[in-house]
Amino acid sequence: MNSFRKFSFYLILLTIISLNYFHANAQLSKGTWTIGGTISGDFNSNDDIKNGSYNTEYGIQITPMIGYFVSEHVEIFSGIGVGITNSHSTDVNSSSNLLTYYISLSPGFDYYFLKSDSKFNFFIQSSISFQYGHYKSENSIGGVYNDEETTFNFIASVSPGVIYFFNSKIGIYSSIGLIKYDFSDRENKQFGNSLTVNLNLASLNFGLKYIIGGK
Repeated sequence: MNSFRKFSFYLILLTIISLNYFHANAQLSKGTWTIGGTISGDFNSNDDIKNGSYNTEYGIQITPMIGYFVSEHVEIFSGIGVGITNSHSTDVNSSSNLLTYYISLSPGFDYYFLKSDSKFNFFIQSSISFQYGHYKSENSIGGVYNDEETTFNFIASVSPGVIYFFNSKIGIYSSIGLIKYDFSDRENKQFGNSLTVNLNLASLNFGLKYIIGGK
């Protein structure tokens, strides 16, 4: 195959791929209802081998969701989920473990940047989450100490994401945390808050969206 034929082949292939991705039937429009859900996870590890300190945190949350497009580019949604987190720390003198399980209510909205007939789209998601749960802590400083209490968390976040529609009804998407504020309140009146601004690859959300209405 000469250079001209190779160029023509790749040009045709690129055109087909472009048409497939950006000229599908309309997916998103005002009045469209969606159902689906997300699976989100976090994993962080901070080890100081030199000083014998090891810290690991992980969590997972599953949230069924329902959404409604108020315009071609804006979808409002809400979900009720369940989740669990675990934090484990050890050093040369002690070890501790904190286990939390909770339920959550998570309203928010997505803004889609490309046209409604795009199979592949970029979006920015803004949401808040109210979490109510129960945690159990174990600490081995000077023996074994156990404690159990209820906990409340408020989380506000902004996340970029991408979505791909297999057809006119089913799409999968993924987002990653960009800006996140977390406020926690425990039964014993211990408060805590944090603000993070990053694209942390350890904090990913994966979801499925099914179109049940619209044009």
